[in-house]
Amino acid sequence: DNFYWGGVYDYCGSGDFTRPYSNGGSIEHKLDPVNQFKEIFEDIYNGPGLDGKMWLGVLGNHDWGGFRFDQAWDQAIGYTWNYEWYSKKRWLTPALYYYVTVKYPDFVVDYYFLDTNVWDALPYGENPPHNICGPHNPWNANCGLPHGPTGPADNCVGWFKNLWEVQKRWLDGIVPKSKAHWRIVVTHFPPYWGKWEWQYLAPRHEFDAIITGHRHSQNMHGPTDPVGKIWPEDVTKPETNEFLDPTAWIVSGGGGGITSEHMPNNGGWDDQYGFVHMELKKEKLMFTL
Repeated sequence: DNFYWGGVYDYCGSGDFTRPYSNGGSIEHKLDPVNQFKEIFEDIYNGPGLDGKMWLGVLGNHDWGGFRFDQAWDQAIGYTWNYEWYSKKRWLTPALYYYVTVKYPDFVVDYYFLDTNVWDALPYGENPPHNICGPHNPWNANCGLPHGPTGPADNCVGWFKNLWEVQKRWLDGIVPKSKAHWRIVVTHFPPYWGKWEWQYLAPRHEFDAIITGHRHSQNMHGPTDPVGKIWPEDVTKPETNEFLDPTAWIVSGGGGGITSEHMPNNGGWDDQYGFVHMELKKEKLMFTL
């Protein structure tokens, strides 16, 4: 998620989605007019090692609104082309899905950025606290102007399912053209959401790694790592982590606001918060939590 909890505090459908809060701002923004792009992104993620580095992103469920879909997710895309005085022009989220080819000195990586919020786009009355298409949406909510969902009374669930199907067909068209040494997927939901889909997609497209977020804790599994439970604290979930071998999957765990799935340790000896260090070489990929 770019902005936790409720995404950009405005509504979708602005006439100029490149200008933050151009739709007047949501109730939250009017009560506390914080410029999230400036104060949470530009003023935080800067300094040696970060200055001048592009910030490539995808939308998470909270960028859509958490339990609704009509927040200014389109402005999170539009900020890619913003003209704000405080912007360092590093934000790059040009679409709901896209790919980038990065040429390093002696190898090439193709990054495929996908929207997997279909896994939180549920039937209207199901799991209201975590349902993009659920009853927290105003009945007249409509993001049709930026080609988004057109309302809980319409086919919100179907819209997200169609978005996912379109992306799969898109992958079928572009991945076979790849000349890269490595193929890496970047998306929000870990691949054990919809794992039957990833068990088909990963070998089909020879993805080497899937980098994700969503959960408020870090996790990772590679083909040589020990087999263990994905949810060790939940006796009702027996799923184990080797389901996608030999494709590695990583949960960054860098977000979550003030919430944590487990008790954090002040010394850092835990899997809560933090960031993932990725080291790329022609011969191997290395991920360190």
